[in-house]
Amino acid sequence: MLNELFISNPLPMFILAKDDLSILEANNAAISSYEFNRTELLERSLYDIDLNFASFYQEFKIFTANSSEKVTRTHRKKNGLLIDVTFVISHITFHEKICLLMTVTDSKDIKLVYADKEVCTTISREVKKEYDFRTLADNAPSIIQRINRDLDYTYINRTFEKVLKKSVSDLIGKNVIDINKHNRDLPLFLETANKVFNEGTTETITISIPTPDQTLHFLTVLAPEYDENGIIESIIVISNDITAIKIAEKEVRKKEAELIRSNQRFKLAAKATKSAIWDYDFKTQVLYWGDGFYSQFGYTQGYIESRFDFWESHIHPAEKDKVTQSLDAFIELGSKELWREEYRFKRSDGKFVSVVDKGYIIFDENKKAMRMVGSMEDITEQKRRQKKIIKEELDKQKLVAQAVVGAQEKERAEIGKELHDNINQILSTAKLFLEVAKVNEQERMLLIKKSADHIHHAINEIRSISRSLVPPSIGDLGLSESINDLVSNIKMSGKINAIFNAEKDLDAQIPENQQLMLFRIVQEQVNNVMRHAEAKNLAVVFSKEDNHFQLQITDDGKGFSKENIKKGVGLSNIISRAEIFNGTVQIDSSPGEGCTLVVTIPLNN
Repeated sequence: MLNELFISNPLPMFILAKDDLSILEANNAAISSYEFNRTELLERSLYDIDLNFASFYQEFKIFTANSSEKVTRTHRKKNGLLIDVTFVISHITFHEKICLLMTVTDSKDIKLVYADKEVCTTISREVKKEYDFRTLADNAPSIIQRINRDLDYTYINRTFEKVLKKSVSDLIGKNVIDINKHNRDLPLFLETANKVFNEGTTETITISIPTPDQTLHFLTVLAPEYDENGIIESIIVISNDITAIKIAEKEVRKKEAELIRSNQRFKLAAKATKSAIWDYDFKTQVLYWGDGFYSQFGYTQGYIESRFDFWESHIHPAEKDKVTQSLDAFIELGSKELWREEYRFKRSDGKFVSVVDKGYIIFDENKKAMRMVGSMEDITEQKRRQKKIIKEELDKQKLVAQAVVGAQEKERAEIGKELHDNINQILSTAKLFLEVAKVNEQERMLLIKKSADHIHHAINEIRSISRSLVPPSIGDLGLSESINDLVSNIKMSGKINAIFNAEKDLDAQIPENQQLMLFRIVQEQVNNVMRHAEAKNLAVVFSKEDNHFQLQITDDGKGFSKENIKKGVGLSNIISRAEIFNGTVQIDSSPGEGCTLVVTIPLNN
């Protein structure tokens, strides 16, 4: 546990690791002064809060050896504001290791003020330049490094650490050659850096850096950085990860080679497939159509032009510009991806059909477009089926919505009826007893007792209504326990003998919204049985069969005819609830034979 004197000291204090100057602990005054929270500070090092610390690193090591020396530096707070701080360094044992204790004895805010693009004298031009650079670089998605003329790292942003999983603190002050001596691209980097220092040009190269997981590829820009006298003092190195692009290019080249090798197989496949395979030669400007084109669109082989103009003239006028511009842009870009467009194409009988057209460009060894190969397929029937499915789904949703509204109206009517016919009468009787008790001293206590009994009865009736309205605590109890609680309450009422059986651990396999739906179905059917079936026994069974769940509710009541199965609102509501989760409902009943209701819900619906 840290010493209370450290935590509560009014001066900002930091405990630093001696090797990499990472912040191991900070007291309350440091957290308040620098406006970071404790977690944010412990993720940083002195390098992060000290402006241009790299140039001060060697001098700092001398100060750490002489603990009585005071140091004045410019630090940066979380909000970006700069403060001039004076601090002393001493040594301290922290977690059984010798560490550095930095105590800030004085600090003063520096405000950045701009006027006509000139910096006010409250801050030096050098500090302003470094502040602006750090502000941009620290928030950049690219890896940004600064290298001096001795090829030592003087700055590296945090993106480097995130991408390459290497500590920035370990690299500051180290030489590029020493760090990258095993990298095969080091000679290229050194040659380019030398050119930038000597000629002042901005150069772009591609370099590879091996990591434990994979080799990463970077598009790297090296740009000169000048001092106030116009002399190049360092190089800014900006690297963007293009590994994904390199992998994609490799895959495309592999596919291109395979396409070239399989040219003859392509033509044979074109004869066998139903899709309209096509092959356009950029040099000869000949467009080859496979047999599928003639069978799909009704044209006769040999009677159409093998030219690009034929295809273009048969695109629907409303879509012609869009499709041709898309293809022209794709070809001009020289993309190695898949070109894809949907449009309407004219058949031989003059009718337009919906097609999907896809194609790849094949490049030669000089990366020049050589051929474009693709396929065109009539999707008119497919789109018609899609529209039909969407319409059916919308109709189904409307039916479900109607069923929900119907259930709500029925529920409201039932509540109103229950309140008026039952609870209202009970409370009216209780009120009557109290009115009589006012004037009848002889029977007063008996009448008050009867009134209390009626009020207690009304409370129980209201509780029963509330239980049926408020969603059960499925998340707390689970489906099986909630159904068991419902069945137990029915059994305790003495109106009917009810039992419940369920397989173990089923609740964990069913989402909570499905559990609530199944519970509501049980509630609805049990309510139907108790109101209409005149049954003596009721059984609820919940099980898992292969790839679906099954809920079975059986009673020995009076039953009903199949003609009346879907006429009741309650049963219609049960069916609608099940259909929401692609479930099915089967009802087996006949007069005098009771009723069995089976709800089946797919395991992965």
